Amino acid sequence: MELVIECSFRLTTGSFDHHDQIRPYAVLDLFQEVAGTHAEILNIGFQALYNQDIIWVLARNKYIVERAIPVSSNIKVKTWPHPNGRFDFIRDYEIYDEQGNLCIRGTSKWCLVNYKKMRIVPTTYAKIEGDFYHHEAIPGPVDKIPYEKDESFKLVDTHIVQVSDLDHNGHMNNAKYAELLINVLNLKKEEEIISVEFDYLEQLFLHDKIVLCLKRDEKEAILIGEKDHKACFVSRCKWK
Repeated sequence: MELVIECSFRLTTGSFDHHDQIRPYAVLDLFQEVAGTHAEILNIGFQALYNQDIIWVLARNKYIVERAIPVSSNIKVKTWPHPNGRFDFIRDYEIYDEQGNLCIRGTSKWCLVNYKKMRIVPTTYAKIEGDFYHHEAIPGPVDKIPYEKDESFKLVDTHIVQVSDLDHNGHMNNAKYAELLINVLNLKKEEEIISVEFDYLEQLFLHDKIVLCLKRDEKEAILIGEKDHKACFVSRCKWK
């Protein structure tokens, strides 16, 4: 069995922003939806691992926009895992429009965490069997965002983690971080996003306070989220 699946979705107006561009939250939400569906098919889904005191934790997300997706349209999302490393899994994604055009390419890095001991465990706890689909949606290594915190970063906002931010693991949903990014950027209609990436450094829980520090130039921004003066996530966004 080749380890790739394709899922169909109907996007609603809620998936798009006030400029009729697909929201980063919607893209990342689609990624985690198909990743979860595929994990269930491969018998390494939420409940199967939770019974072993283990949960999936996302360490990194990145996507590149190739072309715009029309509002309220039908799309197809393809996803596949790569052969696991010792402590991480790479999973890729592609989103196609109704005409079969490639619109978005994405990649992610996942790890397994024993939620009782709060430590990463080897990938052998989630064995993937089958024929791997050897294609990289975004060629090259899944590297962290390079940055150095200096005076060019300005405090732009704070956020208290709300109940509506949480996922079924009880921590802040990975897609929700994208809302923090978009709110502080407030891009203009002509500033179309071409790439978004996140490094998730620390899990966030209900009522945690996040301090948001932004460094921005004409076509790119880096956002650092800090909890107790320590970075809990880093994001980078580029636009036309």
